[in-house]
Amino acid sequence: MKYIFLISCFVCIALQPTFAAFPIHHPVAETQVIKKTTFFHVAHNTPKPSDDNGIYGVLSFVMAMLSYISIGAASLVLISSGSIAILFVPFALSVAAVVLGIIGMDRDKRLRGLAITGFVMGIMVAAPLALVLIIAAAVSAGG
Repeated sequence: MKYIFLISCFVCIALQPTFAAFPIHHPVAETQVIKKTTFFHVAHNTPKPSDDNGIYGVLSFVMAMLSYISIGAASLVLISSGSIAILFVPFALSVAAVVLGIIGMDRDKRLRGLAITGFVMGIMVAAPLALVLIIAAAVSAGG
């Protein structure tokens, strides 16, 4: 009984024409080309679309790389002089990278990847430096 059911299913499925097995040509139908014309009014106060050249993404990435480089230079100066104020330079550069990354993710369509990369790298520098600067301010204030 099981084999009769399987054979009947196979026959029913095999008799269905499929386009993958052999093409079935239908008679050529009449085709109509319809042109859609859209009329719209441009107001005189409409601003021009801005040219997305990706400058914010590039600047965000450059600022993040400069903050990484300045961390190395600041650590050398910190070791030799002992002044923690030198850490404000890489912190300011990383905050600029984060801000430019946010602007670049919103505005730039072409170089959004650089904006995201600069944003993430800026956060990776800004968060530990903020913690170090807060602890240094608390220690120097006598708290």
